[in-house]
Amino acid sequence: MFDGLLAQFAPHSCSGCGFLGTILCYSCKNNITSEIWANCVLCERPCGQSGMCRKCVGTVPLEQIWAIGQRRGELEKLIDEYKFSSKRETASVIAELLHYRLPVIPSDTVIVGIPASSHAKRVRGFDHMELIVKSFAQIRNLTIANPLVRIFDQELHTMGRKQRIALKNELFALSGRVVPSKILLVDDILTTGTTMSSAANLLRNSGASCIYGAVVARQPFDK
Repeated sequence: MFDGLLAQFAPHSCSGCGFLGTILCYSCKNNITSEIWANCVLCERPCGQSGMCRKCVGTVPLEQIWAIGQRRGELEKLIDEYKFSSKRETASVIAELLHYRLPVIPSDTVIVGIPASSHAKRVRGFDHMELIVKSFAQIRNLTIANPLVRIFDQELHTMGRKQRIALKNELFALSGRVVPSKILLVDDILTTGTTMSSAANLLRNSGASCIYGAVVARQPFDK
C-alpha cells in the first residue's frame, strides 16, 4: 500500500530506459522477452528444450530449468533496482516475465522459492524471492510451499567458485513442513548453480519426485 501511495507522488521510472510512469516500459520488456535464453542454464553451452546440455543433465536433480535471460541490459537493471533499491512493486513485473518465459507446467506443481539469507532480509526489509513467488503463483494459480530454511547466512556472491561449491551441502535445511512431490524451484540469479543444486538435492532426497527449476537471470561467474 505504501509503495502505491508513494508512486502517486514519485512515479516509477523504467528500469531500462528511465521512461516515467512504469517500472518496465513496453519497449524494454520486449527487448528482454524477444531474446529467449536458448543455452544451458547451468553452464551456458548450447542445449535443447530441457535447459541443460548433455554434460549437465543428471548433475542436478531437475527435469527442466528455465531462465528469462542473461543478466545484462534491461534485465540486469531491473534486478538490481529491485534488490538494491527496494522497489517492491518490481516483483510483479519479474513474475510476469517468468510467466512469459515458462511453458505450461502441471497444475499440481507446487512453487518453492529459494529463501533469502537473514542478512539480505535485514538489509532490504523483505525477502525478495518471496514476493516474486507470490506474484507468480497468483498468475499461474499454483500453490506455494516453504519447506526450505537457509542455514548459511553469508552472501555467496562474495565468494569464489571453489568456496561456493564446497558449501553445497551446508546451505539449506528442512523447515519441518511436508516436502511436495512435484516442485517448481525458483531463484533470482544462477551463477555457479550451487544454490539451485543444493536446494534441489535436499528436496529430492526428502521425497520430491519431480523438480523443475526457474531463475530470473543467468550470470557468468566472472561478471
